[in-house]
Amino acid sequence: MNQHLKNILSIIEGNESFSAEQKAALSKSIKDADKELEITAFKLDRTEKVKKTTAILLEETIEELEQKRKAVEAQNKELEIESVLEKVRSRSLSMQKSDELKDVIQVIYEQLLHLNILVEHAGFIMDYKTNDDMHIWLADKHEVPSEIVISYFDSPHWNSFVEAKRAGKDFFANLLDFEEKNKFYKQLLNLFPVADDTKEYYFNCPALAISTILLDNVGLYIENFLGKVYTEEENSILMRFGKVFQQTYTRFNDLQQAEANAREAKIEMALEKIRSRTMAMQHSNELPEAANLLFLEVQALGIPAWSCGYNILSEDKKSSTCIMSSEGQMQSAFLLPFTNSGEPSFAEWMGAIEKEESFFVQELSGKKIEDHYNYMKTLPQVGLVIKELVDAGLSLPIYQINHLSFFNGGFLLFITYEQVPHAHDIFKRFTKVFEQTYTRFLDLKKAEARAREAQIETALEKIRSRTMGMQKSAELGDVATILFKELNQLVENLWTCGFVLCEKNRDEDEWWLSDEQGFIPAFYLPNVGDVTHANIYNAWKNGATYHTEQLEGEALKEHYDWLMNLPEARKIFDDMLASRFVLPVWQKLHCAFFKTGYLVIITQVPCPEEEIFKRFAQVFDLTY
Repeated sequence: MNQHLKNILSIIEGNESFSAEQKAALSKSIKDADKELEITAFKLDRTEKVKKTTAILLEETIEELEQKRKAVEAQNKELEIESVLEKVRSRSLSMQKSDELKDVIQVIYEQLLHLNILVEHAGFIMDYKTNDDMHIWLADKHEVPSEIVISYFDSPHWNSFVEAKRAGKDFFANLLDFEEKNKFYKQLLNLFPVADDTKEYYFNCPALAISTILLDNVGLYIENFLGKVYTEEENSILMRFGKVFQQTYTRFNDLQQAEANAREAKIEMALEKIRSRTMAMQHSNELPEAANLLFLEVQALGIPAWSCGYNILSEDKKSSTCIMSSEGQMQSAFLLPFTNSGEPSFAEWMGAIEKEESFFVQELSGKKIEDHYNYMKTLPQVGLVIKELVDAGLSLPIYQINHLSFFNGGFLLFITYEQVPHAHDIFKRFTKVFEQTYTRFLDLKKAEARAREAQIETALEKIRSRTMGMQKSAELGDVATILFKELNQLVENLWTCGFVLCEKNRDEDEWWLSDEQGFIPAFYLPNVGDVTHANIYNAWKNGATYHTEQLEGEALKEHYDWLMNLPEARKIFDDMLASRFVLPVWQKLHCAFFKTGYLVIITQVPCPEEEIFKRFAQVFDLTY
């Protein structure tokens, strides 16, 4: 019984004021109360035990639920990671060309961001074990090339990476503070150009944190410019990305090999076309066609060429005959002197020739290329070629790379719009092909020289016979006609030719000319009042053997204005103009002197036949 109830019952039982019935009733009430208290206490005790049991059960349930929640989250995270890995795996396996590697690294970059990993750069380091240079396929938010090759340079960061790979580690991480990062990037950005705003961003970022997974033959790295070191979990995810690509890296290599084989076949086909075309030459003047084919084949190989062609060196190796094609436009052959030009780029060519280099690369830009083309325009033959190109709608480059690939008699010249180190071997192979057929070219030149010599001798004999058969001076017109006919077969773009008879102390000369329309009746022209005619007359009077006068632009206009003011000359030109004759825009007078005058040949383009003109003059001098 409850102690308090016992005390109350004892007091009641000892109190004489209560009757026996009252005491019995109170005793019963107290005992009943005690029973109820016991029942209540029992219920309370049982309730407390239930509460404790319930609390224990609830605590166990919450813990179990938390574990299950974590397990579900981990499973979801794993599913998410597997999902993004599958995207990488799928993109890797779907590559059709090796350059699609840029798409694979882009997918990795985007999926790492999707996993809330702080990444500003992600990249593959290809074949990193073979050398210390970096061949990287890159993805980031900045405008940088997707593929870059960085030559090794001495820096603490790079050296620590080299040490890690040589130690055989499979993971490399580094943290560069603000100063270390800027020192590294100052060296790095000197090797390849980036936009100014990108460069400013790199240099203003607080730090650089980088993690790199080093796999069998490829490295995968990520980095950020907040200097936030990657966690163990993030590095673990990076490792999984690397292993997924490592599994498909074989496909990349297979694609590269297949592309290399296909390109090699394409190169061999191009070489065979050049070989076949040069071997099929029947005349040396077919070389421009071979040069044009060379240009087309170089462009077909994806090389950004502006011009290609053959350069045959002169015997003294101080000039070359250039047979070029620009943008698929065949050019007339021209003579290109290397010395006494005052043009630095050709002095560099001369240095390469003297050193007997096999391959020479030259970069022209800015004032250097401007001076180069300004000089080229001053060369008679080259100036006309440049004019033809400009008239055809082609623009002269403002930047170019010249590649001179030498063979035993000259060199092939490849002019590109940009640096193409990957094409250097191709240029050398084209050169080797032409070198193999160069002997045929020389044989053709010799055969043509013999045939031309026979043609010249035949023409000279015709002139000799006709002059020896003259019975009177008026027959000189027939000689002039035969002279034009014979020279027209020997000289390109001959306008007119004939004889000019001079006398000392006489201020006019006697002209006997013939053109395509036939003999022009003899006429007299002053040898004073016009710079051109005065120069020629003075050269004859002073005993010269040969003299030329080249006219173009304002000088040519003044010359024809002077002629048009002479009645005899005006009548001749009026008759010419009536027959749709067009005045030349460029002309050169070739004068081969004999005792009483000179043989005059007027061409509308530069020509190399000056020795022939001298021989014709000698024949006429002997028979005059």
